[in-house]
Amino acid sequence: MPKLKDLAKLASSYTVLIVEDNKTLLTKLQQFLQKFFHTVLSARDGREGLHLYRQHKPQIVITDIKMPEMDGITFIKKLRFNDPEVKILILSAFDDKEYLYTAIELGVFRFLKKPLVLEEFTQTLIKLLELMQHEARIQLLKSYEGSDNMVVVCENKTPVLASDRFLDFFALNDIEEFNEKYGDLEDLFLKQEGFLYSDSISWKEKLLANMQQSHQAMIKDSKGKIRHLMLKAYPLQMPQLSREDSAVVLSMVDITGLELLPHQEKEISAQKQQEATVKVLNYLKENGSEVHLHNFYRGLTITDKGKIAFVSKDRIALKTRANQQKAIKKQNWVVIHSPLLPKDVICEEVEKLDEEKHITTMKRYHLIDSSPSKRRTIRVEPKEDMRMQLCFNEHCFEAEQIEDISINSVRCTLFALPAGLEKGSKVMITLQQEGGLTLEFEAAIFKIWMQEMHYEVVANYNLDAEKEQPLVHYISRRQMELIREFKHL
Repeated sequence: MPKLKDLAKLASSYTVLIVEDNKTLLTKLQQFLQKFFHTVLSARDGREGLHLYRQHKPQIVITDIKMPEMDGITFIKKLRFNDPEVKILILSAFDDKEYLYTAIELGVFRFLKKPLVLEEFTQTLIKLLELMQHEARIQLLKSYEGSDNMVVVCENKTPVLASDRFLDFFALNDIEEFNEKYGDLEDLFLKQEGFLYSDSISWKEKLLANMQQSHQAMIKDSKGKIRHLMLKAYPLQMPQLSREDSAVVLSMVDITGLELLPHQEKEISAQKQQEATVKVLNYLKENGSEVHLHNFYRGLTITDKGKIAFVSKDRIALKTRANQQKAIKKQNWVVIHSPLLPKDVICEEVEKLDEEKHITTMKRYHLIDSSPSKRRTIRVEPKEDMRMQLCFNEHCFEAEQIEDISINSVRCTLFALPAGLEKGSKVMITLQQEGGLTLEFEAAIFKIWMQEMHYEVVANYNLDAEKEQPLVHYISRRQMELIREFKHL
Protein backbone atom coordinates (compact mmCIF):
# COMPACT_ATOMS: atom_id res chain seq x y z
CA MET A 1 0.00 0.00 0.00
CA PRO A 2 1.78 3.17 -1.23
CA LYS A 3 0.39 5.44 1.52
CA LEU A 4 1.80 3.20 4.25
CA LYS A 5 5.22 3.36 2.55
CA ASP A 6 4.97 7.15 2.52
CA LEU A 7 4.04 7.14 6.19
CA ALA A 8 6.98 4.88 7.07
CA LYS A 9 9.42 7.17 5.26
CA LEU A 10 8.13 10.32 6.94
CA ALA A 11 7.47 9.08 10.48
CA SER A 12 10.64 7.16 11.36
CA SER A 13 12.31 10.04 13.28
CA TYR A 14 9.30 11.16 15.34
CA THR A 15 7.78 10.41 18.74
CA VAL A 16 3.99 10.31 19.10
CA LEU A 17 1.83 10.34 22.26
CA ILE A 18 -1.65 8.75 22.28
CA VAL A 19 -4.09 9.83 25.02
CA GLU A 20 -7.19 7.63 24.90
CA ASP A 21 -9.38 6.10 27.66
CA ASN A 22 -10.76 3.35 25.42
CA LYS A 23 -8.33 0.49 26.10
CA THR A 24 -9.20 -1.45 22.93
CA LEU A 25 -8.74 1.57 20.64
CA LEU A 26 -5.57 2.58 22.51
CA THR A 27 -4.03 -0.85 21.92
CA LYS A 28 -4.96 -0.84 18.21
CA LEU A 29 -3.51 2.65 17.72
CA GLN A 30 -0.29 1.63 19.49
CA GLN A 31 0.10 -1.49 17.34
CA PHE A 32 -0.49 0.49 14.14
CA LEU A 33 1.72 3.49 14.93
CA GLN A 34 4.63 1.39 16.25
CA LYS A 35 5.15 0.11 12.70
CA PHE A 36 6.07 3.61 11.53
CA PHE A 37 7.10 5.96 14.36
CA HIS A 38 10.37 5.92 16.25
CA THR A 39 8.65 5.97 19.65
CA VAL A 40 4.97 5.56 20.63
CA LEU A 41 3.81 6.62 24.10
CA SER A 42 0.34 6.00 25.55
CA ALA A 43 -1.80 7.41 28.37
CA ARG A 44 -5.38 6.71 29.64
CA ASP A 45 -6.28 10.34 30.49
CA GLY A 46 -5.08 13.92 30.20
CA ARG A 47 -3.29 14.01 33.55
CA GLU A 48 -1.15 10.97 32.69
CA GLY A 49 -0.69 12.34 29.15
CA LEU A 50 0.62 15.65 30.47
CA HIS A 51 3.12 13.83 32.68
CA LEU A 52 4.40 11.74 29.73
CA TYR A 53 4.62 14.83 27.52
CA ARG A 54 6.79 16.69 30.03
CA GLN A 55 9.09 13.67 30.28
CA HIS A 56 9.50 12.83 26.58
CA LYS A 57 8.46 15.97 24.59
CA PRO A 58 6.82 14.11 21.66
CA GLN A 59 6.36 16.11 18.46
CA ILE A 60 2.83 14.74 17.82
CA VAL A 61 -0.07 14.19 20.24
CA ILE A 62 -3.24 12.25 19.40
CA THR A 63 -5.96 12.71 22.03
CA ASP A 64 -9.55 11.87 22.83
CA ILE A 65 -11.85 14.56 24.31
CA LYS A 66 -14.12 12.76 26.79
CA MET A 67 -11.78 11.23 29.41
CA PRO A 68 -11.73 10.86 33.22
CA GLU A 69 -9.38 12.85 35.51
CA MET A 70 -8.61 15.47 32.85
CA ASP A 71 -10.59 15.86 29.61
CA GLY A 72 -8.97 16.38 26.22
CA ILE A 73 -9.71 20.11 25.88
CA THR A 74 -8.18 20.92 29.29
CA PHE A 75 -5.22 18.69 28.41
CA ILE A 76 -4.69 20.52 25.09
CA LYS A 77 -4.92 23.96 26.75
CA LYS A 78 -2.21 23.00 29.26
CA LEU A 79 -0.14 21.49 26.44
CA ARG A 80 -0.43 24.65 24.33
CA PHE A 81 0.59 26.85 27.27
CA ASN A 82 3.91 24.98 27.49
CA ASP A 83 4.47 24.28 23.78
CA PRO A 84 2.72 26.32 21.06
CA GLU A 85 4.41 24.24 18.33
CA VAL A 86 3.38 20.67 19.22
CA LYS A 87 1.07 19.11 16.58
CA ILE A 88 -2.26 17.80 17.86
CA LEU A 89 -4.92 15.48 16.38
CA ILE A 90 -8.29 15.12 18.15
CA LEU A 91 -10.27 11.86 18.08
CA SER A 92 -13.88 12.06 19.23
CA ALA A 93 -17.11 10.12 18.96
CA PHE A 94 -18.98 13.41 19.42
CA ASP A 95 -19.62 15.67 16.43
CA ASP A 96 -20.09 18.76 18.59
CA LYS A 97 -19.43 22.12 16.90
CA GLU A 98 -18.39 23.63 20.22
CA TYR A 99 -15.50 21.16 20.41
CA LEU A 100 -14.65 21.85 16.77
CA TYR A 101 -14.48 25.65 17.28
CA THR A 102 -12.40 25.20 20.44
CA ALA A 103 -10.05 22.87 18.56
CA ILE A 104 -9.57 25.52 15.85
CA GLU A 105 -8.83 28.19 18.48
CA LEU A 106 -6.24 25.89 20.06
CA GLY A 107 -4.50 25.29 16.72
CA VAL A 108 -5.37 21.60 16.43
CA PHE A 109 -4.29 20.11 13.09
CA ARG A 110 -7.32 17.85 12.53
CA PHE A 111 -10.56 16.81 14.28
CA LEU A 112 -11.21 13.13 13.38
CA LYS A 113 -14.45 11.41 14.21
CA LYS A 114 -14.66 7.92 15.68
CA PRO A 115 -14.82 5.22 14.61
CA LEU A 116 -11.56 5.90 12.75
CA VAL A 117 -11.28 5.04 9.07
CA LEU A 118 -7.71 3.72 8.53
CA GLU A 119 -7.37 5.29 5.09
CA GLU A 120 -8.40 8.73 6.39
CA PHE A 121 -6.22 8.42 9.50
CA THR A 122 -3.15 7.41 7.44
CA GLN A 123 -3.64 10.25 4.98
CA THR A 124 -4.04 12.76 7.84
CA LEU A 125 -0.78 11.59 9.42
CA ILE A 126 1.04 11.88 6.07
CA LYS A 127 -0.23 15.45 5.55
CA LEU A 128 0.75 16.38 9.11
CA LEU A 129 4.26 14.96 8.71
CA GLU A 130 4.70 16.68 5.33
CA LEU A 131 3.71 19.98 6.97
CA MET A 132 6.20 19.39 9.80
CA GLN A 133 8.94 18.58 7.31
CA HIS A 134 8.19 21.77 5.37
CA GLU A 135 8.21 23.86 8.56
CA ALA A 136 11.54 22.32 9.53
CA ARG A 137 12.98 23.26 6.13
CA ILE A 138 11.77 26.84 6.57
CA GLN A 139 13.43 27.05 10.00
CA LEU A 140 16.60 25.61 8.52
CA LEU A 141 16.49 28.09 5.65
CA LYS A 142 16.09 31.03 8.06
CA SER A 143 19.01 29.85 10.18
CA TYR A 144 21.34 30.13 7.16
CA GLU A 145 20.00 33.39 5.76
CA GLY A 146 22.18 36.47 6.14
CA SER A 147 22.18 40.05 4.94
CA ASP A 148 23.65 39.27 1.50
CA ASN A 149 23.35 35.56 0.82
CA MET A 150 20.89 33.48 -1.18
CA VAL A 151 19.87 30.15 0.33
CA VAL A 152 18.31 27.04 -1.22
CA VAL A 153 17.55 23.59 0.23
CA CYS A 154 18.22 20.77 -2.24
CA GLU A 155 17.34 17.10 -2.13
CA ASN A 156 18.73 14.87 -4.89
CA LYS A 157 19.94 17.97 -6.79
CA THR A 158 16.39 19.36 -6.86
CA PRO A 159 15.63 22.56 -4.91
CA VAL A 160 12.70 22.07 -2.51
CA LEU A 161 12.78 25.45 -0.77
CA ALA A 162 14.49 28.77 -1.47
CA SER A 163 14.88 32.21 0.06
CA ASP A 164 13.31 35.27 -1.56
CA ARG A 165 16.77 36.52 -2.52
CA PHE A 166 17.40 33.29 -4.48
CA LEU A 167 14.05 33.53 -6.28
CA ASP A 168 14.65 37.23 -7.07
CA PHE A 169 18.01 36.31 -8.62
CA PHE A 170 16.14 34.21 -11.20
CA ALA A 171 13.08 36.54 -11.30
CA LEU A 172 10.72 33.73 -10.21
CA ASN A 173 7.81 33.57 -7.75
CA ASP A 174 8.33 30.17 -6.13
CA ILE A 175 10.49 27.07 -6.17
CA GLU A 176 8.00 25.12 -8.29
CA GLU A 177 8.45 27.71 -11.03
CA PHE A 178 12.22 27.32 -10.74
CA ASN A 179 12.00 23.54 -11.08
CA GLU A 180 9.70 23.80 -14.09
CA LYS A 181 12.13 26.16 -15.84
CA TYR A 182 15.51 24.65 -14.84
CA GLY A 183 14.81 21.11 -13.55
CA ASP A 184 17.70 21.17 -11.09
CA LEU A 185 20.98 23.01 -10.50
CA GLU A 186 23.11 20.63 -12.60
CA ASP A 187 23.32 22.77 -15.74
CA LEU A 188 23.37 26.17 -14.02
CA PHE A 189 27.05 26.05 -13.04
CA LEU A 190 29.03 27.24 -16.07
CA LYS A 191 32.29 25.48 -16.88
CA GLN A 192 35.40 27.40 -15.85
CA GLU A 193 38.72 26.09 -14.54
CA GLY A 194 38.98 26.55 -10.78
CA PHE A 195 35.22 27.10 -10.45
CA LEU A 196 32.41 24.76 -9.40
CA TYR A 197 30.79 22.81 -12.24
CA SER A 198 29.89 19.22 -13.10
CA ASP A 199 32.27 17.13 -15.19
CA SER A 200 33.28 13.59 -14.24
CA ILE A 201 32.31 14.48 -10.66
CA SER A 202 29.04 16.27 -9.94
CA TRP A 203 29.00 19.70 -8.31
CA LYS A 204 27.25 18.13 -5.33
CA GLU A 205 30.00 15.55 -4.74
CA LYS A 206 32.63 18.31 -4.92
CA LEU A 207 30.75 20.33 -2.31
CA LEU A 208 30.19 17.42 0.06
CA ALA A 209 33.84 16.31 -0.19
CA ASN A 210 34.88 19.35 1.86
CA MET A 211 32.14 20.94 3.90
CA GLN A 212 34.52 23.53 5.42
CA GLN A 213 35.50 24.96 2.04
CA SER A 214 33.76 27.69 0.06
CA HIS A 215 33.67 27.46 -3.73
CA GLN A 216 33.47 29.88 -6.63
CA ALA A 217 30.81 29.40 -9.30
CA MET A 218 29.52 31.12 -12.42
CA ILE A 219 25.74 31.21 -13.00
CA LYS A 220 23.55 33.17 -15.42
CA ASP A 221 20.88 35.33 -13.79
CA SER A 222 17.33 36.00 -15.04
CA LYS A 223 18.67 38.41 -17.69
CA GLY A 224 21.28 35.96 -18.98
CA LYS A 225 24.18 37.86 -17.42
CA ILE A 226 27.02 35.80 -15.97
CA ARG A 227 27.29 36.31 -12.23
CA HIS A 228 30.21 35.37 -9.98
CA LEU A 229 29.07 33.59 -6.81
CA MET A 230 30.67 32.18 -3.72
CA LEU A 231 28.95 29.05 -2.51
CA LYS A 232 29.09 26.73 0.46
CA ALA A 233 27.14 23.55 1.24
CA TYR A 234 25.88 22.21 4.55
CA PRO A 235 24.43 18.69 5.09
CA LEU A 236 20.87 18.49 6.35
CA GLN A 237 21.35 17.51 9.96
CA MET A 238 17.83 17.87 11.34
CA PRO A 239 16.27 14.45 12.09
CA GLN A 240 12.82 15.49 10.91
CA LEU A 241 14.11 16.16 7.40
CA SER A 242 14.93 13.72 4.63
CA ARG A 243 17.68 11.26 5.48
CA GLU A 244 19.06 11.34 1.94
CA ASP A 245 22.86 11.65 2.04
CA SER A 246 22.60 14.10 -0.87
CA ALA A 247 20.28 16.55 0.91
CA VAL A 248 22.10 19.86 1.40
CA VAL A 249 21.63 23.54 2.15
CA LEU A 250 23.41 25.83 -0.32
CA SER A 251 24.37 29.34 0.74
CA MET A 252 25.48 31.72 -2.04
CA VAL A 253 26.59 35.34 -2.26
CA ASP A 254 26.99 37.39 -5.44
CA ILE A 255 30.52 38.86 -5.69
CA THR A 256 30.34 39.95 -9.34
CA GLY A 257 31.16 43.46 -8.14
CA LEU A 258 34.73 42.38 -7.37
CA GLU A 259 35.20 41.84 -11.13
CA LEU A 260 37.37 38.77 -10.56
CA LEU A 261 35.99 36.63 -13.40
CA PRO A 262 38.57 35.63 -16.04
CA HIS A 263 37.02 37.92 -18.69
CA GLN A 264 36.82 40.91 -16.32
CA GLU A 265 39.98 43.02 -16.42
CA LYS A 266 38.56 46.41 -15.56
CA GLU A 267 40.34 48.31 -12.78
CA ILE A 268 38.32 48.64 -9.60
CA SER A 269 38.41 51.76 -7.46
CA ALA A 270 39.91 51.40 -3.99
CA GLN A 271 36.55 52.23 -2.40
CA LYS A 272 34.66 49.68 -4.49
CA GLN A 273 37.30 47.04 -3.82
CA GLN A 274 37.11 47.71 -0.07
CA GLU A 275 33.30 47.46 -0.13
CA ALA A 276 33.51 44.17 -2.00
CA THR A 277 36.13 42.90 0.43
CA VAL A 278 33.83 43.65 3.39
CA LYS A 279 31.11 41.72 1.59
CA VAL A 280 33.38 38.68 1.09
CA LEU A 281 34.60 38.79 4.69
CA ASN A 282 30.97 38.92 5.89
CA TYR A 283 30.19 35.91 3.72
CA LEU A 284 33.14 34.00 5.21
CA LYS A 285 31.94 34.94 8.72
CA GLU A 286 28.29 34.03 8.17
CA ASN A 287 29.19 30.69 6.62
CA GLY A 288 31.81 29.78 9.20
CA SER A 289 34.44 29.39 6.47
CA GLU A 290 38.02 28.83 7.52
CA VAL A 291 40.73 31.31 6.55
CA HIS A 292 44.50 31.10 6.94
CA LEU A 293 46.22 33.55 9.27
CA HIS A 294 49.90 34.51 8.84
CA ASN A 295 52.37 36.20 11.19
CA PHE A 296 56.14 36.33 11.61
CA TYR A 297 58.37 35.69 14.56
CA ARG A 298 61.94 36.80 13.80
CA GLY A 299 61.45 35.87 10.16
CA LEU A 300 59.72 32.58 10.90
CA THR A 301 56.21 32.34 9.47
CA ILE A 302 53.54 31.46 12.04
CA THR A 303 50.50 30.11 10.22
CA ASP A 304 47.24 28.58 11.42
CA LYS A 305 43.60 28.30 10.46
CA GLY A 306 41.05 30.69 11.91
CA LYS A 307 37.55 32.06 11.51
CA ILE A 308 36.09 35.55 11.31
CA ALA A 309 34.03 36.31 14.41
CA PHE A 310 32.99 39.87 13.50
CA VAL A 311 33.53 42.31 10.64
CA SER A 312 32.55 45.92 9.91
CA LYS A 313 34.04 48.46 7.52
CA ASP A 314 36.76 49.42 10.03
CA ARG A 315 36.96 46.54 12.56
CA ILE A 316 37.55 42.81 12.34
CA ALA A 317 37.64 40.10 15.02
CA LEU A 318 39.41 36.79 14.43
CA LYS A 319 39.06 33.48 16.28
CA THR A 320 42.13 31.27 16.22
CA ARG A 321 44.28 29.08 18.43
CA ALA A 322 46.52 30.29 21.24
CA ASN A 323 49.82 30.19 19.32
CA GLN A 324 48.51 32.34 16.48
CA GLN A 325 46.93 34.74 18.95
CA LYS A 326 50.30 34.99 20.68
CA ALA A 327 51.95 35.84 17.34
CA ILE A 328 49.30 38.48 16.59
CA LYS A 329 49.86 40.05 20.00
CA LYS A 330 53.63 40.05 19.48
CA GLN A 331 53.52 41.66 16.02
CA ASN A 332 50.38 43.76 16.40
CA TRP A 333 49.17 42.71 12.95
CA VAL A 334 48.05 39.61 11.04
CA VAL A 335 47.45 38.69 7.41
CA ILE A 336 44.27 36.87 6.29
CA HIS A 337 44.42 34.60 3.27
CA SER A 338 41.45 32.98 1.51
CA PRO A 339 41.12 31.87 -2.12
CA LEU A 340 37.84 33.83 -2.20
CA LEU A 341 39.52 37.15 -1.46
CA PRO A 342 40.87 39.19 -4.40
CA LYS A 343 44.09 39.78 -2.42
CA ASP A 344 45.32 38.99 1.05
CA VAL A 345 44.10 41.27 3.84
CA ILE A 346 46.36 42.77 6.47
CA CYS A 347 44.74 43.61 9.83
CA GLU A 348 46.61 46.24 11.82
CA GLU A 349 46.76 47.18 15.51
CA VAL A 350 45.24 44.97 18.19
CA GLU A 351 42.28 46.66 19.89
CA LYS A 352 41.18 43.85 22.19
CA LEU A 353 42.53 40.39 22.93
CA ASP A 354 40.30 37.80 24.62
CA GLU A 355 42.60 34.92 25.57
CA GLU A 356 39.78 32.84 27.06
CA LYS A 357 37.71 32.83 23.85
CA HIS A 358 40.79 33.11 21.58
CA ILE A 359 39.27 36.14 19.80
CA THR A 360 41.41 39.11 18.75
CA THR A 361 39.83 42.36 17.52
CA MET A 362 41.89 44.48 15.11
CA LYS A 363 41.29 48.21 14.56
CA ARG A 364 41.62 48.36 10.76
CA TYR A 365 42.32 46.23 7.70
CA HIS A 366 43.00 46.61 3.98
CA LEU A 367 44.11 44.62 0.93
CA ILE A 368 47.81 44.11 0.22
CA ASP A 369 49.72 43.10 -2.93
CA SER A 370 52.48 41.03 -1.30
CA SER A 371 51.86 38.58 1.51
CA PRO A 372 53.52 35.87 3.62
CA SER A 373 51.00 33.44 2.12
CA LYS A 374 52.96 33.72 -1.16
CA ARG A 375 56.27 32.67 0.38
CA ARG A 376 57.60 29.45 -1.06
CA THR A 377 60.64 29.04 1.20
CA ILE A 378 61.34 29.32 4.91
CA ARG A 379 62.95 32.56 6.03
CA VAL A 380 64.56 33.02 9.41
CA GLU A 381 66.28 35.80 11.27
CA PRO A 382 69.83 34.56 11.85
CA LYS A 383 71.66 34.76 15.15
CA GLU A 384 73.55 37.95 15.96
CA ASP A 385 76.88 36.20 15.34
CA MET A 386 76.10 35.92 11.60
CA ARG A 387 77.89 38.55 9.48
CA MET A 388 77.27 39.52 5.86
CA GLN A 389 79.47 41.35 3.37
CA LEU A 390 78.21 42.64 0.00
CA CYS A 391 80.76 43.37 -2.78
CA PHE A 392 80.01 45.33 -5.95
CA ASN A 393 82.49 46.74 -8.48
CA GLU A 394 85.41 45.87 -6.19
CA HIS A 395 83.85 47.78 -3.28
CA CYS A 396 82.69 45.81 -0.22
CA PHE A 397 80.20 46.90 2.41
CA GLU A 398 79.42 45.30 5.75
CA ALA A 399 75.67 44.81 6.31
CA GLU A 400 74.47 46.55 9.45
CA GLN A 401 71.98 43.74 10.04
CA ILE A 402 70.73 40.60 8.32
CA GLU A 403 66.94 40.85 8.53
CA ASP A 404 66.19 37.35 7.28
CA ILE A 405 67.65 34.62 5.09
CA SER A 406 66.33 31.69 3.03
CA ILE A 407 67.86 29.17 0.64
CA ASN A 408 67.35 31.59 -2.29
CA SER A 409 67.31 35.14 -0.88
CA VAL A 410 68.66 37.41 1.85
CA ARG A 411 67.36 40.73 3.17
CA CYS A 412 69.77 43.09 4.87
CA THR A 413 70.18 46.68 6.10
CA LEU A 414 72.93 49.00 4.71
CA PHE A 415 73.79 52.52 5.87
CA ALA A 416 75.23 53.38 2.42
CA LEU A 417 74.91 51.96 -1.10
CA PRO A 418 77.77 51.26 -3.50
CA ALA A 419 77.62 53.69 -6.45
CA GLY A 420 75.58 52.29 -9.32
CA LEU A 421 73.95 49.51 -7.31
CA GLU A 422 70.39 48.94 -8.58
CA LYS A 423 67.85 46.25 -9.26
CA GLY A 424 69.43 43.49 -11.35
CA SER A 425 73.03 44.30 -10.33
CA LYS A 426 75.30 41.29 -9.80
CA VAL A 427 77.01 41.18 -6.39
CA MET A 428 79.17 38.81 -4.35
CA ILE A 429 77.87 37.93 -0.90
CA THR A 430 79.83 36.44 1.95
CA LEU A 431 78.02 34.94 4.96
CA GLN A 432 80.09 34.05 7.99
CA GLN A 433 79.09 32.74 11.39
CA GLU A 434 81.61 32.72 14.21
CA GLY A 435 82.85 29.17 14.57
CA GLY A 436 80.27 27.91 12.06
CA LEU A 437 78.87 28.56 8.57
CA THR A 438 81.01 30.34 5.93
CA LEU A 439 79.62 30.81 2.41
CA GLU A 440 80.52 32.96 -0.61
CA PHE A 441 78.27 33.14 -3.66
CA GLU A 442 76.99 35.36 -6.47
CA ALA A 443 73.57 37.02 -6.20
CA ALA A 444 71.38 39.55 -8.05
CA ILE A 445 69.76 42.58 -6.44
CA PHE A 446 66.00 42.07 -6.42
CA LYS A 447 64.80 45.12 -4.51
CA ILE A 448 66.15 48.28 -2.84
CA TRP A 449 64.12 50.71 -0.77
CA MET A 450 65.09 53.56 1.50
CA GLN A 451 64.05 53.78 5.13
CA GLU A 452 64.56 56.82 7.39
CA MET A 453 68.33 56.45 7.99
CA HIS A 454 69.27 53.35 6.00
CA TYR A 455 68.56 51.16 2.96
CA GLU A 456 66.98 47.73 2.88
CA VAL A 457 68.26 45.42 0.15
CA VAL A 458 66.95 42.05 -1.03
CA ALA A 459 69.27 39.84 -3.07
CA ASN A 460 68.29 36.58 -4.79
CA TYR A 461 70.58 33.68 -5.65
CA ASN A 462 70.67 30.07 -6.86
CA LEU A 463 73.18 27.91 -5.01
CA ASP A 464 74.71 24.67 -6.20
CA ALA A 465 74.20 21.58 -4.06
CA GLU A 466 77.56 21.93 -2.31
CA LYS A 467 76.75 25.44 -1.03
CA GLU A 468 73.03 24.93 -0.55
CA GLN A 469 73.39 21.95 1.81
CA PRO A 470 75.14 23.81 4.68
CA LEU A 471 72.73 26.75 4.32
CA VAL A 472 69.71 24.41 4.46
CA HIS A 473 71.22 22.79 7.56
CA TYR A 474 71.71 26.20 9.21
CA ILE A 475 68.17 27.41 8.37
CA SER A 476 66.59 24.16 9.63
CA ARG A 477 68.52 24.33 12.91
CA ARG A 478 67.68 28.01 13.32
CA GLN A 479 64.02 27.32 12.57
CA MET A 480 63.83 24.79 15.40
CA GLU A 481 65.53 27.25 17.77
CA LEU A 482 62.99 29.94 16.91
CA ILE A 483 60.06 27.55 17.29
CA ARG A 484 61.22 26.60 20.79
CA GLU A 485 61.83 30.27 21.58
CA PHE A 486 58.33 31.23 20.37
CA LYS A 487 56.67 28.49 22.43
CA HIS A 488 58.28 29.85 25.60
CA LEU A 489 57.12 33.44 25.07
